[in-house]
Amino acid sequence: MRYPVDDFKTKWNISAGFGFGDKTDYGSHEAVDINDNLGGNNDLGKPLYAICDGKVTSVHTHTNKPSFGKHLHIKIEGPWGIRWVHYAHCNEILVIEGQQVKEGDTVATIGNSGTVYAHCHLAVKKEPTGVDAIAKTLEDLKQWENPIAFIESWMKSKMEIEKELFEELVGKATTRDEIAKQLALPGDASTDTVVRSLRGLQGTVTSLQSDLSGANQEVKNRIEQAGRYKQSGDESAKLLTACLDATGEKDKTNEKMMGQMQGRIAQLEGQVDTVSKEKGRILNELAEATSGKVHMQNLFLRLVGWFWKLVPKKIES
Repeated sequence: MRYPVDDFKTKWNISAGFGFGDKTDYGSHEAVDINDNLGGNNDLGKPLYAICDGKVTSVHTHTNKPSFGKHLHIKIEGPWGIRWVHYAHCNEILVIEGQQVKEGDTVATIGNSGTVYAHCHLAVKKEPTGVDAIAKTLEDLKQWENPIAFIESWMKSKMEIEKELFEELVGKATTRDEIAKQLALPGDASTDTVVRSLRGLQGTVTSLQSDLSGANQEVKNRIEQAGRYKQSGDESAKLLTACLDATGEKDKTNEKMMGQMQGRIAQLEGQVDTVSKEKGRILNELAEATSGKVHMQNLFLRLVGWFWKLVPKKIES
């Protein structure tokens, strides 16, 4: 996309703007009037260029004034859709109807046909309004748009697109060279070779990812198993603690019972010792009696006393 004249920003001006703010004797101005900065008819005969690739759809000439004079339409198509670019008041028209033109081709020269002073009447139509249509009302004006704003919006977009495309291509080239280097491929390796190597590497990566996934699952299983072991160990530790506690209580009970038994044994031993002593004394007296030293009545009483002592007494537990 480009302007219809050279050096538009520095050598040209808009003598009549677009829209309802610039009234005409027929209604609203559906175009812009472009004049060079020298004024008068100094721009007469200067070239007008196709703003974009397109096709000439009409070439007309009017001799009366006021009128469009010699004028033409070029149909252009792009990401904006379809538009019709209208050049009016030309001095010469250098194309014919049906001709394909390229951006920058000279299609006419500036003139003052159908008007007084030389200038370029440039319009951009959003709809096919007819070769001589004008915007008599604001509703009619909706069929046109500001041509300079349209050109600049798509001129900028094109520049940005070309810049992005350039950077993308440079980026791809740089990336390709870096990839080839990383793959240890020769510097003149073809793109197909690089792609095949990348696909092989991709297969390896996929296999490694699969192995990693399996390893992660195994780690997860081991963690779960360790958790179960830990739980089982915790339960075993609780059981062992309970057993030790119970054993300690049993030991205390056994120790108490042992003490009681030892006390009873000591008591019995004392009683046996007492009986043994009494037995010895009686035996001595019996020996004396048999030798005539002890009276028999006394001996009888002693024997009764001795037997009485032999009778077991109840042992208090």
